[in-house]
Amino acid sequence: MEPLVIVGAANIAKIICEPEDNIKRLAEARELKAWKEGPGRGSWRALPEDLVDFVRRKRDKYLQ
Repeated sequence: MEPLVIVGAANIAKIICEPEDNIKRLAEARELKAWKEGPGRGSWRALPEDLVDFVRRKRDKYLQ
């Protein structure tokens, strides 16, 4: 069974092939649908389908 939510910047970064340090910047720029529970606390979280969507948008950008 696929996880419902991917937790942690390192796990998200590994899936989307981005440096871990970019997760916060991408999320704050609304390029990546990721969030933290509470105001700036806890681990980054993302839905698997949102990560797939991010990678597809990135791919399409470079195929144009």
